[in-house]
Amino acid sequence: MSTETTAPGSKLPEKLWGESSTVKMTRYSEPHLILEVTFANGAMYHYKKFPKAVWDELLQTQSIGTYMTQNVKGK
Repeated sequence: MSTETTAPGSKLPEKLWGESSTVKMTRYSEPHLILEVTFANGAMYHYKKFPKAVWDELLQTQSIGTYMTQNVKGK
């Protein structure tokens, strides 16, 4: 189960990926076009120049790990 919320005090939309063994949480800053990903192992990455349209697509995916591998990592 995943949950989409707004981070307290930050007003940045975030999504918790409860069933993922790869990704714990994603957060997006639309004004700065930055995707923040917190992985299950605790590592945190910031992807710059991340388009809003791709964030919207990411929110709809059934498998965040697969989506990240195919559409985000190394791009």
